[in-house]
Amino acid sequence: MKLPSPFSTFDLRFTIGKKPSSPVVNCHQAANRQSKKGIALVITLILLSVTLIMALALLALSNRERNSVTTTTDTAHAKLAADSALAAAQAEIIANIFATNNGAFNFSLLVSTNYINETNDYYFYTNGNPYGNLLTGSDFIEAATNQMIFPRAPVFITNAITGTTDFRFYLDLNRNGVFDQNFFGQGFDETNAAPYLHVGDPEWIGVLARPDAPHSANNQFIARYAFFAQPIGNGLDLNAIHNEAYTGIVNSSPADNESDGFLRNQGVGSWEINLAAFLADLNTNQWDAPTTENPSINNPYNYQQWLPSHFPNTGAAFEDARALLSYRYGFGYTNQAPLGALSANASFLQSDYPADLFPYGPLMTNTSLPLLGYSVNTNNSWAGSNNTNQFFDLMTELYDTSKVSGNATTGFTNHLINASTGMGSSNPSTYDRYTFYRMLSQLGTDSEPDEGKMNLNYSNVLVQYDSLSGTVTNITVIPGAETNLVSWTPTNFFIAAANRMLLNYSANWFANSPSNYLLTYYGVTVNTNNDYYNNANGNTVYYDPSGFGLTNFGLTGIVVDNNLKLTNQIPSFGLTNIPVYINGQFVYTPAVNRVLQLAANLYDASTNYFFPSVFRPTFLAVLQNGYTNVYINGYQQVISVPGGTNDVQLSAPISVNFLPVGNSVKNYVNGVNVYNVPWIIGAKKGFPNFNNFSEENQVNVIRRLQLSRNVDTSVLTTNLMYMMSLQSTIGADFWNSYASNYNDSVSVFFRGSVVMGLTNSEPNFNNNETH
Repeated sequence: MKLPSPFSTFDLRFTIGKKPSSPVVNCHQAANRQSKKGIALVITLILLSVTLIMALALLALSNRERNSVTTTTDTAHAKLAADSALAAAQAEIIANIFATNNGAFNFSLLVSTNYINETNDYYFYTNGNPYGNLLTGSDFIEAATNQMIFPRAPVFITNAITGTTDFRFYLDLNRNGVFDQNFFGQGFDETNAAPYLHVGDPEWIGVLARPDAPHSANNQFIARYAFFAQPIGNGLDLNAIHNEAYTGIVNSSPADNESDGFLRNQGVGSWEINLAAFLADLNTNQWDAPTTENPSINNPYNYQQWLPSHFPNTGAAFEDARALLSYRYGFGYTNQAPLGALSANASFLQSDYPADLFPYGPLMTNTSLPLLGYSVNTNNSWAGSNNTNQFFDLMTELYDTSKVSGNATTGFTNHLINASTGMGSSNPSTYDRYTFYRMLSQLGTDSEPDEGKMNLNYSNVLVQYDSLSGTVTNITVIPGAETNLVSWTPTNFFIAAANRMLLNYSANWFANSPSNYLLTYYGVTVNTNNDYYNNANGNTVYYDPSGFGLTNFGLTGIVVDNNLKLTNQIPSFGLTNIPVYINGQFVYTPAVNRVLQLAANLYDASTNYFFPSVFRPTFLAVLQNGYTNVYINGYQQVISVPGGTNDVQLSAPISVNFLPVGNSVKNYVNGVNVYNVPWIIGAKKGFPNFNNFSEENQVNVIRRLQLSRNVDTSVLTTNLMYMMSLQSTIGADFWNSYASNYNDSVSVFFRGSVVMGLTNSEPNFNNNETH
């Protein structure tokens, strides 16, 4: 037979029906044939190995791609689950605000809870008891299928200690090994007690592949999430409270136990908040007095610093508070920066400055601040400095004995665990079991930083004025300037506070309703032929309903930092450019006046000066687009009126459209008051309240015509006479809303102005003309 190339051909001859004879083969061909068979075998093996390698490579590549797809899918599921958790937490917070009128201010720890009822079962027999027998067979399938609303996904783990199967549908953050359920009512072991909210373990909530359909073999749980929301605004910051100012010593290691020197004498800063007192109130069984439940605690809370001769403070609460503080200080008190390195005005504190910032001076025993009686060394470490270490995650760090032990036998971590487990009791009390979650509702680690904010106590904002006009030209927050301890002036505080609130108010209004905002304050109607701007790509955008960028054309009258035109910016305004009269319409609103009034009230609430602060606006008139537009560009404090009723500051108001422009721009600072743009007067208690104002105008016009005729002639003469009278009645009343009499005198002045004209031409005249 003939073999296909590349094999050689050879003959095989057989005798059919007889014993086969030896094939006839040439000798030289036989030797060649054996070598070629070996080559064929080698080539075949090589091809097989190549095929095997390619198959293995294909399998490896497929497996890698499958793993990559799985990883990408799992990452997407995890991200979506995290987004679902955040959305659920936000929805719970908003729901609490809507459900209660004070929900925005009165809130506590919030954790995730899944929904359990007759159609959303527990996976357990015995009426949903989480410690009963697990459902089996069709009962379990039915319970899993019923999971639709905040489903309790089945999470089972093998207990490493007991070897039993635990249904961990919750996060055991307090590590007591049992489910601390979330409910409103009496505690488990309480009788005749008023019901209250018990916030316990966060519960896992399952995420179905298709949340709109029941759980099934084709619609399984793809993720689960749990969350807790901590009320930072209503809690203490563990990183900013407590001190060891009296001794200036902290523990040198987690196992150390120094004498306690906490002192609170004036409450000047957060470092004077007593963390030990917080712990003692958190759980008295662990941090205060010995009890039947925990007889080993014989270390009750004992604060002695109010009487320094009884030094030191003692008790488990002070030991654990000092342990927490020692970790923050890096186990060394001198690791805290000195005040002299933080404040440029620290030398001021070396005098008898009444505020004891360190603190280790005399106690404040009445409403008067005591003299310190000692010279402050501003090179000493200061309790108000930023910590060397920070606490970030209370769920893990408070159980880390390398950070917060404080004592090898008891210590904070052991006290916390003992509290949550009731000292290992098989039936711990409700009070003990919920200790950790009560702490989380009152203690956090995330106070908002002060950068970029106004300080209410000391000036940290630079306010600059034009030397000629006296109007405000710059308002800038200076980071850290409050440590110079420079008190606010009334004008600077009012300007800085009003400017920040107005910028926020106007920007929010513009974002919520740009068309209404632009029409109200700038007389610009969105979607006209002139509403265009160039975007970041250099393209011209017409008819933009958001109004953003309209400042390029229609709003050239906006005044910011002395520029009369904005480009592609949100047209918000601050105190230096409040619109009053724009494009022929009066646009100053009561809403703006309320923001200004709030700024003045904030300052007056922080002072004990008898009289309220008074601020009068200054005006800027600008010729823009054929209109004389008027803005408020600053405020001046009215301290006195030396000229009495004739003082220029009390000049009669004029109409805003009577402010003429000089050289395109004109400042009106002294002696100009405008109708419907009132002064801002801070609120002070004790003064009679303005209650009511009323006026009534009566105008009478009588026309008399006289006709006369000369008897000797036919000449007829006429005489026309107008008799006009104006009567104005003005009334105002005040009343004293306080229990005590107001003994000082109050003088109230009213002034009226009348402008009348009689002409045969157009009635165009100003208030300085008489016709």
